[in-house]
Amino acid sequence: MNRYKLVFFLALLVVQSSGQDLKDGKAVIKAMYDKYKTKYYKNLTFVQQTIFYKEGKVEKEETWYEAMSLEKGLVIKINDMNGGNGMMFQADSQYVWRDNKLVSKISRIHDLLLLGFSVYSQEPAITISKLESSGYDFDRFKVDVGIDGKAEFVIGDENSPHFWIDTERLVFTRLQKRDRDGALIEIQFNNYQQLGKAWIAPEVVFLRNGQIILREAYHNVKAFKKLPILISVPSDFSKLSW
Repeated sequence: MNRYKLVFFLALLVVQSSGQDLKDGKAVIKAMYDKYKTKYYKNLTFVQQTIFYKEGKVEKEETWYEAMSLEKGLVIKINDMNGGNGMMFQADSQYVWRDNKLVSKISRIHDLLLLGFSVYSQEPAITISKLESSGYDFDRFKVDVGIDGKAEFVIGDENSPHFWIDTERLVFTRLQKRDRDGALIEIQFNNYQQLGKAWIAPEVVFLRNGQIILREAYHNVKAFKKLPILISVPSDFSKLSW
């Protein structure tokens, strides 16, 4: 039995032992929610080392201070917790501040926040609906071998946006999609570690046509029952801190 067949066989055992009929992508999303809905943290703060690359070499580094509510969204302060530069993802919208001025607001469904975090806290039908509107086809479904050699569910058409879910832990590992210029974008959630009864991926890597363009490294990660701030659009972004 070759490696692929062995991994596929082991994946089938995992699915069968779960007692769930994971026959399509929607069933996987539901299984993720059911497995962790009472276990996953609801709120996080962390410091992110943000490393930008150009032609495979480090171009610049920044420090981002982030606070996340799985139900409300994410706020990012860039380089200075008390500064006026940053962004917020809230209610399927993206806001950007520069020098404490709101310079951009666009509608955006943040698929990484959905697949990596809020999938465990909101009803599966909501997650599925938002991802479908972003181009993910839940009828396209298979088991494949992931980057680390483990079995993973692959959801979506390989010629359209699609993503991978670890079959054992039921956590998101990566996605692929095309950008506006037609380049292949891959985003990986790496090196998962336990956080309470749940998981956190302290490294996120962005590739464009196979070449690294961005790396995020999380540290000082803290989980809260109640977030130190309210994630809502402020009148003074510089005063938003935790």
